[in-house]
Amino acid sequence: MNFGLNRRTIFLVGAFETIVLSVTTFFLVANWYPDHFFYLFGVFEKLIAFLAMLALLSPVLSTIFYKSNDESYVNDLSVIFALKIIVLAFGIYFAYSHRPVLLVFSVDRFVVVQAHQINISDVPPGILKLIHSSYSPPVIAAKRVSEQNVRLLLEIMSGGVDIEYRPAQYEKFKFQRDEIFESVCSSVGTDSRGAPDGELQPGPVELPLVYDSNKFAVAIFDCKNAVLQKIVFKDPW
Repeated sequence: MNFGLNRRTIFLVGAFETIVLSVTTFFLVANWYPDHFFYLFGVFEKLIAFLAMLALLSPVLSTIFYKSNDESYVNDLSVIFALKIIVLAFGIYFAYSHRPVLLVFSVDRFVVVQAHQINISDVPPGILKLIHSSYSPPVIAAKRVSEQNVRLLLEIMSGGVDIEYRPAQYEKFKFQRDEIFESVCSSVGTDSRGAPDGELQPGPVELPLVYDSNKFAVAIFDCKNAVLQKIVFKDPW
């Protein structure tokens, strides 16, 4: 049976398919890693490597292993296509499961919490609503462990999960806003512009940022509007 296949046709079809998959994947991942988080997690470099792998499978590999025997070559193409689907599915699953979902203020720093680091079903309904309705990971706070909760204190001190990864400790940022302003924002930077009667208002501050479990950067945080303005890649300590 003659399927009318040749190297040029195989290459063009594979190239078109790769372009469509690349564009679709880019928009998906850009939506999962918005704004600062796209660069924080090095998504661009990882995407390039991933898309290069797709291009290697098709059209490059399909063209290299071209056979004039159409029926035999179709079988080979089926194997290559199956491999490409597996690679694509794994890449998309990994990107989605590692997407940032929350920016948690914990004691004196911000922590980027990724989807695989918590059980989403354990997140309080109010926080869960923020996650689903926000374009970027919403800013929330982790409640400090009271001295009366000896069991939890001992568990954390002995190497257990920190409070920023415990959904039961989550609360909306507004519940700690005044405390954070007093302990962090007001002591570091203030801005009197726009304040009534010259009253000082909290301005942008630099705070440690923990991401990807054990990597560090500096978050430029707008205390007044509770917004992450910028991320600087430098040692916060």
